[in-house]
Amino acid sequence: MDVGFYIAATAMLAASLATPVTAWAERRHHFPRRRLPVPGVLAALATLILLSHPDLRDLFDPEIWSCIAAGLLVGAARGALIALEADQIHLVVRLRRARDGIAVAAMLALAAIVQFVTEVARADKNPTETTSEFVMVVASGFLFARSLVLWLRARELAHVDLVE
Repeated sequence: MDVGFYIAATAMLAASLATPVTAWAERRHHFPRRRLPVPGVLAALATLILLSHPDLRDLFDPEIWSCIAAGLLVGAARGALIALEADQIHLVVRLRRARDGIAVAAMLALAAIVQFVTEVARADKNPTETTSEFVMVVASGFLFARSLVLWLRARELAHVDLVE
């Protein structure tokens, strides 16, 4: 395997491992509104790296896009239904009962770890590639849409004092 593979695989793994770390901030009492889209963007980046290396044409596979669409729809619905409060003065938000983001981000990271370890250990064919790609594609679609909808909602909500 070439150096490009290891660079892409390491970047994919780093982005996917950073996703649950950034999603963990949602458990805090309140956190900066600008952090809302970060888990979704990192998840999308990790999946984009996974699918585009070594062959960029994998991004145009209709099956991939149907899985992304399913994740996007469920994520957008979840983002619209999460109880959200926003402090428009201090630009902080609070989510209530929103542990799904952490759980889905952890699933994405686990799938990335399995993909990375299997790819590095087996030089020939990766037997878990399809499953790992499926989990990462659906999870990244979910996280991306959820993050985007939450961020857009937080900008439009009425002010609630979250910082004393």
